[in-house]
Amino acid sequence: MNNHFRLPLAGFFIALVFSLNAFGEEAFSEEAMMIKASELTKLSTAVESAVHYESGRSAGLEGPALLQFATGHDPDLLSRFSGYDVRVLARDGHAAVLICTAGGHRALLEDAGCTASMDRHAWNEGADTPCEFRLNLSVLCAAPAGGIEPTPEAKAIQIPAPTPIARFVEIDKAVWTTGVNMDTKQPESDISGSTVGSRLMLWMRVKGTGEALSKLSAEGKLPIRHKWFRGTITGFRAEGVAKPTDEIEIPAGKRGAVEKLATEVRTQGYFSWRTWSSKEKLARGHWRVTVVYSDNTPVLCAASSGWKPCEYKIEVR
Repeated sequence: MNNHFRLPLAGFFIALVFSLNAFGEEAFSEEAMMIKASELTKLSTAVESAVHYESGRSAGLEGPALLQFATGHDPDLLSRFSGYDVRVLARDGHAAVLICTAGGHRALLEDAGCTASMDRHAWNEGADTPCEFRLNLSVLCAAPAGGIEPTPEAKAIQIPAPTPIARFVEIDKAVWTTGVNMDTKQPESDISGSTVGSRLMLWMRVKGTGEALSKLSAEGKLPIRHKWFRGTITGFRAEGVAKPTDEIEIPAGKRGAVEKLATEVRTQGYFSWRTWSSKEKLARGHWRVTVVYSDNTPVLCAASSGWKPCEYKIEVR
């Protein structure tokens, strides 16, 4: 089965304002794209389920018919992409979904339904990135040897998967706090919420192996950074959400940190460091901090559904 199609734009307009939001600069901010990426993983999983587990019923379906069949239990999975060009590639019982700007001028997001995490942030590859599939389903979905060779559209520019690093690096503990004791490097408090105008810090302890340190250094993954976001409405929905408010290099990323961590590995078999970042005079809203490597790929945390980007949320009233 090999279906590659463009979803008719007219069939998925809900309102003009929704369309304008999809094309505007705000829609391509990192905050908005992270939200859309989360939504896409749900859509691609639904399509994968339809193609892989319901092949008897989905066989022969393509284009809008396949998408509507896959989302029949939850139409909102598809309506969230009104105003975008939605394409799907189905092959050997697996599927990938590609989200592009209206008219297919630029690729934004691509995800294979067989993987737990988001696979490709094409919006970050440049404004001239063509609306083309680049994920290799045979590789990502572990297709048996001797299977059908992917079409050129399905062959990926291979992006290093961050999952192996996640096995070595662990955010051992994370605490929202009002301050850090500079003598002990420990948080002075452990809070679950904060107030307008106050200071807020996210403190964490990170552990890893010598193998992880070598891999992170070799691949240019250090320093690790905290990125702060503020949502103006509950749930960090794309409509009306502020752009990222800040991006802060955490102390562990400063010059000499790698040498210090290497010394810890030699003496105790693993490295461990405490680090934090802060915001002053907080505004009201829902705040979120994500943890990323220096190349902007997310640090991953274990979850019941697999690996997912590490993020920490708190409400400021």
